[in-house]
Amino acid sequence: MFNKILNGLLYLLGLRQKPQDHYVSVDQSGTENEPLRLKIDRQAVFAWQEGHLVVIIDHQFNNIPSWAEWDASREVLSVTHMNGAMVEAPASLQAAHIGIVMAARKLLLVSNDQGEKIMHFLPFLGRS
Repeated sequence: MFNKILNGLLYLLGLRQKPQDHYVSVDQSGTENEPLRLKIDRQAVFAWQEGHLVVIIDHQFNNIPSWAEWDASREVLSVTHMNGAMVEAPASLQAAHIGIVMAARKLLLVSNDQGEKIMHFLPFLGRS
């Protein structure tokens, strides 16, 4: 787990090459009635910086993220987009940090955008 976090932070700081995109598509048919659902195998990295919950996902979203939700029982972070599409990433936390994440109502989401990093300020919901 520590190596995943360290590698992710080194990549974000530009000290490591971009890893290959790894994802598994669940349903790419995305229609108007059933939006796209995508599961990626990149671990979401949580951090607490200057009073803000920060989540880093090594993924380029196809649309604008609208809000995020962390499900403690499934250990999954779901990011819902403006068009209704959803991206899910594994997100396990140590028991000592769950209370901090559950209390957060907003988060800073860092993701990829055409080779650059982009940050979104999103409403956040933690579920147990």
